Amino acid sequence: MVDLILEWLEAGKNFEDIMDAYPNLSHKDISAAIGYARKSIEEKGSASIYKI
Repeated sequence: MVDLILEWLEAGKNFEDIMDAYPNLSHKDISAAIGYARKSIEEKGSASIYKI
């Protein structure tokens, strides 16, 4: 579900869009998914950001 949330955010959707599509998710759930992704990147020691 974390990857799905990140895909929606990457596509320009906001928290409300995601919660409308997935009513079982709360603002807190989405924030937690973002936090999980951030921590995962930090644990790997680096992250690459590049222009497509």
